[in-house]
Parts: sequence; structure tokens; C-alpha cells
Amino acid sequence: MPGELILVGGSHSPVPIESREHLALPPTRVEDVLTTLVAGPALREAFALSTCCRTELYAVAPDADEGESLLRAELGGGANRSADLARVARTARGRPVVQHLLRVASGLESIAVGEVEILGQ
Repeated sequence: MPGELILVGGSHSPVPIESREHLALPPTRVEDVLTTLVAGPALREAFALSTCCRTELYAVAPDADEGESLLRAELGGGANRSADLARVARTARGRPVVQHLLRVASGLESIAVGEVEILGQ
């Protein structure tokens, strides 16, 4: 069964630092979050990209609306985080997700354009 690639998250641009702090996934939570996300039938695959300036969840979902809702719920856990996420989150589906991820990996979405530290993370 085919699925759609989905992105929900935020980064240094245009999300202010206070909001990024609320959206951050501590390294100790990443594995639990991903395990929870793929435990049910809504998502087949998921990965997190979490750095000091970026928190993004990516997934493949048979139903894109349901998958995006699940990613938003997981990333926006808690009242403050939900409000921040609703206001500042970037969401994308399909080809734009791939294009964004390639821009991130190549350093075009970094604070210092061209910085490729993300590839090591």
C-alpha cells in the first residue's frame, strides 16, 4: 500500500527561539517518540531531525491527513507546545518534503548557509 511522505516541524527560520525550545525533542525522547509513532497503523516509517535550531518529524503515512495529525499531536504535546506548533510549524507533503530535506542536508536551510554539520547529526 503506497503512502505519502509528510513533514511537521520548525526551524530557526521563521520560528523564534522561545518556540523552538518548546518544540525541541531531547535526545533521550527521540527513540520513544519514533517507536510510539510507528506502533500503530497510521504511520509506516518515521524519523526525527532534532538539532539546536531545528525539530522536524518526517513520516510515511497511507492517509496523509491522519499521519499529519499524529505528527502534530506528538510534536505538540502539552498546552504550550501545541499553541507554538499551531502558530509556527512547517508542514509539507510529498515532493516538497524531499526538496526541503535536500536543502537541509546541503546546508541551504542552515543559519550559516552552506554549513553541512547536519549531515553528521
